[in-house]
Amino acid sequence: MNYTYNNNNNGFTITDLYLIFGLVLIAFLGGVAVAKKSNSQKNQSSNKKQKLDEVKEEVAYQEESYSHLMDMEFEEYIGEEEEEKEEEEDGSDGGDGDGGSTAVPSNDVDGSVYQQNIEYLPNGMRFTPEQMENIDFLKNNPFPKTSNSQGVKFKVPANYNTLSLHERIEIVFDTYFKEFLSQLHISTNEYQEHYKLVALRNRKKPPWYTRYTYFSLNDIKQYFAIFIYAGLVRTPNMEELWKKDDNILSFYNHSVFNILSFSKFKAIHRCLHYKGFGTIDKDGKLTSTDFQPIVDAVNDIFKANWSPGDTFSFDDDLYKWTGKGGSKKIIAGKADSVGNILWKLVDSFTYIYHFELEHYVKNIIKSQNIPVNLNQEILKRTEEALDKHLGRPVNFGTCIIIDAGILGSMDNIKHLQSKGYSFIVSVAKNKCKEVMDQIIPSRKGGNRKKNDFSTEGEMSFGSNKFHTAIAWQAKKDKTVFFFTNIPKPICQDKTHELRRVSRTKKTVKGEVTYTTKQLTTPRVVWVYNNCHNYVDSTKMIINPLRNIHRARTYSRVVFNDIFYAILYNSFVAFQSLEHNSTSSSTSENENSLRFKNYLLEVVNKILLKNPSIERNTRYTIVTPDLIDIEGAQEYCYYCLNNVNTNYKEKRTKQKCFCHNIALHKDCNMYFHNPLFKFNNLKHI
Repeated sequence: MNYTYNNNNNGFTITDLYLIFGLVLIAFLGGVAVAKKSNSQKNQSSNKKQKLDEVKEEVAYQEESYSHLMDMEFEEYIGEEEEEKEEEEDGSDGGDGDGGSTAVPSNDVDGSVYQQNIEYLPNGMRFTPEQMENIDFLKNNPFPKTSNSQGVKFKVPANYNTLSLHERIEIVFDTYFKEFLSQLHISTNEYQEHYKLVALRNRKKPPWYTRYTYFSLNDIKQYFAIFIYAGLVRTPNMEELWKKDDNILSFYNHSVFNILSFSKFKAIHRCLHYKGFGTIDKDGKLTSTDFQPIVDAVNDIFKANWSPGDTFSFDDDLYKWTGKGGSKKIIAGKADSVGNILWKLVDSFTYIYHFELEHYVKNIIKSQNIPVNLNQEILKRTEEALDKHLGRPVNFGTCIIIDAGILGSMDNIKHLQSKGYSFIVSVAKNKCKEVMDQIIPSRKGGNRKKNDFSTEGEMSFGSNKFHTAIAWQAKKDKTVFFFTNIPKPICQDKTHELRRVSRTKKTVKGEVTYTTKQLTTPRVVWVYNNCHNYVDSTKMIINPLRNIHRARTYSRVVFNDIFYAILYNSFVAFQSLEHNSTSSSTSENENSLRFKNYLLEVVNKILLKNPSIERNTRYTIVTPDLIDIEGAQEYCYYCLNNVNTNYKEKRTKQKCFCHNIALHKDCNMYFHNPLFKFNNLKHI
């Protein structure tokens, strides 16, 4: 059946319309061919004829299948043709063209084509003129905005500002630890009860740690008070806190002695278990551990009580451990070298918003046969946790910063951009060769040198449809590679203001000289340096104060690591509340309370309800070398100024090299360590 459209008695059949459509399509294909200059004029004519024949055959084949041709579909083809022609004329891909003149090809579907000297510019992200003039703002913020809602989410009493210091700390501490300690209390007693029943069933003597019928919640709190305190004084052995000794250096503390016996402390230490720590094997022993309960519970605590900013650092934290079993990792570049790895996602307030236990993720991959690498699964789990609690980022408004470790990979870059995240990722040289071959001029034609650049501060950059790739010579023998989709990663119009001062040491024939130069530095390097060390900041605060005594099992290593993460986050939350407080009660430098003083308040006022333990030692004992005095003996400076000393002979033949004063051997220690309390000196 033929349908005709009559106008002034002139009719057009459906066949005529198909022929018209075919001719338009031929013209479009011919125009694209001309623009690309891929064929000669002679080949184009033959191709047109061939296409016309193909269209006629297609029309004849489908004439009976189609009843009409919709005008909307016809107009879409014409619209696409006009858009293609406009893009070919101006040579652009729809971007803003900031920083370059060459367009990224529109047929680059997977983003594998990079064009030199182009900065990727995300839609809707523009710095204001005021922000562009504020160089410190450009160096510290990936976006033209700052987060205003960052801080605690839990509610505090209306009279919070009028409460005493320890009362305010108690509110924050209970928010983070109440449920955690309650579950710990239950699981610890269940563990102890299990081995009592096993011994009874096997008609054997119960283990020594079951001599106590029940551990109360207060017992658990007293245990942790002593455990935390031992990290502050750094005792060489836990028993030293209970041992009365007349040695020169003693860690004995009468308050610890009166709070909890050493025997009970050891029993709690042996039985301490969280939910999932230990599953029953065929012999009735609790062997393997399921880390999911503690990982999920603590991550939920972290997220329920904090609203994060829009910039995160994601890095690994190594907790030293050399024991048997579990999963140890050796990283030569780390200070502790070997131990357990926690991957921490930390915001700009250095709050640990999320963490992943590497050993646990490895076991998941193995047990579930997940066909991905460890680094991809760690990032995927973290990104899913962010989506669950914060929702998908709007307009790439959340930035994740990753250094050149196992997470710095092209696969992870593609994953982040597919999920709508902004990112700054430092990638190792061997993981981005194909990209850098496109944007670094010295690599063109397959030529490769030892160094990509001849001088410090040189760089090359380019972008695809999704992000910018940057190669920058940071030092004489070090090139760093960044991938980012933040706005203005180079910021070429502020090159002079963003220069970095580099100081180089040089020794010639024993003479040391320093040379100073100013290096051209892309904006992304400043942002990366100022933001990627959030995780390192948490380590620098926690590590000097954590309990360093040997853990018997791998599960206890993990527990200790997570326990101190909770302590630290409660401290950050408390500091955030103090910073926002306007009460006169916080004017006495309480809003700048340090972590060690916060822990002492937790030990005395919260866990013990008794301000009896004082941190009266330093981290280390200073004992400077003594040198011989030339000539006659001199009177010991320390003995002359302190009546009660152990020395009958007040004179000495030695003096310290730092103060150049005469000192006895022991007086040397007393003089240089005034914060220690030594038991054998009555006057201290």
